[in-house]
Amino acid sequence: MEEVREALRQELKIERARGEVLRRAADFAKTAAGGHLEAVAKSQGLSIQQTGEVREGDALPGINASQPVVSRMLGLSLGDVSDPLPIPAGQVVVQVVGTAPPATRSFQESRPQVLKDLDQERARKSVADAVQAAGRTGGLKAVARALKVEMKSQADLTEGSPLQGLPADPAIEKLIGTLAPGSVGDPIPTAAGIVVLGVTSRADHLDDLPTQKDSIADGLLKQKQDRLYRALVKKLKQIGDVQVNRQIVDSLDRA
Repeated sequence: MEEVREALRQELKIERARGEVLRRAADFAKTAAGGHLEAVAKSQGLSIQQTGEVREGDALPGINASQPVVSRMLGLSLGDVSDPLPIPAGQVVVQVVGTAPPATRSFQESRPQVLKDLDQERARKSVADAVQAAGRTGGLKAVARALKVEMKSQADLTEGSPLQGLPADPAIEKLIGTLAPGSVGDPIPTAAGIVVLGVTSRADHLDDLPTQKDSIADGLLKQKQDRLYRALVKKLKQIGDVQVNRQIVDSLDRA
C-alpha cells in the first residue's frame, strides 16, 4: 500500500508541474495576444528567437521535431500570436512578424527537401517490410532485431499522454487507443522519425478502483489540505505579520 501511495504522490507532483507549465504558457499567450509577444516576453524575463524564413516541412531553428509548430505558424496571419504549442522540451508560443511572397523554389533550393523525402519514403518502406515479415508473428522485438534498432518500452501510459521523447502526435495517440494488445501497428512517419508501436496490454483503471480507492482518497485529501493551508496563510498574511516555518511545512509535505 505504501508503494502505491508513493507512486500516486509522485504522479500528483508530476501532474501539478505539468499543469503549472500549461497554465503559465496559456497566460503568456493570452497576454501576448494582439501582437505583443516580444514586449511581454521581455517583461517576464523570457528569451525570444527569430526563426527567419520558414516553409512547410521546416523545423524551428535549434528545436528538433518542431515541424508541427512551423505548420501551425504558416496558418497564422501577420501579427497573430499562437496558442501554446507542444514541443519535446515543453511549450512554445510563436508570432508571425513578416511574410514572404509566394515563389517557386529553384531545383537547387528544393533538392535537399526532395532527397529528404525520398530517404524517408525508403526508410518507411523498409520498416513496413520488416513489420510485415517479422512483426506479425514475432512482435515488436522481432521488428527491432530485423531493423537492428533499440526497442523502448513505456509502462502505465495514460490516455492523451505523449510517448517519452516524442512530440504529441494525433496519429500515434489514435493508434495507441485502437491497437489490439499483442499486435504491431503500421509505421507512422513523425517529425522525430518513423515510429512503430506495439501495445502489450490495456487496462481499464475503473477495474482497479475498489483496491485503490483508499490511496486515491488519501491523495485527494492531501490536495485539499494543501489548498486550504495555502489559502489560510495567504489570508493571514493579508491581516498580519506571519512567518512560515519551512522545515515543518516540508516535513508535512513528505508525510
